[in-house]
Amino acid sequence: MKCQACSREAQDKYCKYHGRALQGLQEHYKVWEKAYGQISWLDFLARLLEMKETGTWAKEVISAELKK
Repeated sequence: MKCQACSREAQDKYCKYHGRALQGLQEHYKVWEKAYGQISWLDFLARLLEMKETGTWAKEVISAELKK
């Protein structure tokens, strides 16, 4: 199986690098939910995609998640 964000081998839908990025996004989503009240997963991802502080691995995962 190939990673949905790159061409690396993956055991799940993402390789180990993008898998860690997804895990970080999921953890930060919980923080944003508490801070902003209700924010959807897709709105959260869209906001992060626009932020220059968001890392490359995370942006690649966000792009793959938004394509669904």
